[in-house]
Amino acid sequence: MRDYRDRSDDDGPPPALTIACVIGSPCLGKWCEDYITWLRAREVGWASIANYTNSLYSLLTFVATSDEYELTYESGFTCFDMLANLRRQAHGHASTDKMYRKRDANWMVRES
Repeated sequence: MRDYRDRSDDDGPPPALTIACVIGSPCLGKWCEDYITWLRAREVGWASIANYTNSLYSLLTFVATSDEYELTYESGFTCFDMLANLRRQAHGHASTDKMYRKRDANWMVRES
C-alpha cells in the first residue's frame, strides 16, 4: 500500500495501528485539525464535520475507559480538551451556516 502523507515533520515513527495507540498519541489534536482542514478542502459542510468530531470524541471516551489508556498532553491541553474545542467550533460554524442559509421564497404560503 502506498503512503502519500509527508512524514518529514513527524517526531519519530508512527504509533502502532491500534485504537488505543492512535487515540493516546500526543499528536491527536494536530491530526484532528489536519483531518478537519482536509474535509474543508473537499467542501464538506460544517454540520457533517461537527458530527465527525462528535464521533471522534465518543471514540476517545470509549478508549479512555480501558485500563491501558494513558491521558496525553499536547501544548498543555488533554486530547479531551482539544477534541471538545474542535467539536464546539464545528457546531458553532454549523449554526452560523444554518442561520444564513438561503431560503426558498415560497417556503411560507399565506392563505387570504
